[in-house]
Amino acid sequence: MHRSKRVLVLDPRTAGISGDMMVAAFLDCGADATAVVAAMSTPANVLPGCTEIEVTVADTLRRGLHAKNVRVLVQEEHRHRSPGELLEATSVCLQRLRISKQAGQFAMDALGALVSAEAAVHGEPTESVQLHETGSGDTLADVLGTTVALDDLGVFADTAVYATPVAVGGGTFHFSHGAVSSPAPATLELLRAHGIPSVGGPVDTELATP
Repeated sequence: MHRSKRVLVLDPRTAGISGDMMVAAFLDCGADATAVVAAMSTPANVLPGCTEIEVTVADTLRRGLHAKNVRVLVQEEHRHRSPGELLEATSVCLQRLRISKQAGQFAMDALGALVSAEAAVHGEPTESVQLHETGSGDTLADVLGTTVALDDLGVFADTAVYATPVAVGGGTFHFSHGAVSSPAPATLELLRAHGIPSVGGPVDTELATP
């Protein structure tokens, strides 16, 4: 008898979406917290300039509803990294993790999409664009944590994934390029390039990060 596929629905239309929010949600779905935290710590002393990554997972309540909260503290030099440095560090980290081939490809594709978005908004070739927040240890930790969580939950094997439109917030915020409108240019480029529907609001702050 044919077994129906499982379905995973991501719903970022109210509170937006970010790397640590993704990891927390998948941990709340039952992903192995020990394996996920270990994966998120692997970029330390692998990604140039990144010396320590501390990940904490805690239970929390928001408006009376239970959820997980993930915090990532990174000790690293404040520097720009090249795509080559980021992708090479990712490859080394993936070799240390016991994950499926599909999961490893997912991680490389995710970071490749981030690099392409940064290159597009800066008008530079992907091989030479200088990465700011996108090249941080926090970014790599979030991607690896998400990858291991999804692999542990069996998502790459037999799950169809859907999402509601992404709430991107509004207003302005400050980052390495100064004051910009929310969402950030790289976030907009990712939404555009991959045909991901989005909605403004419901508050004037950054709700969706690349």
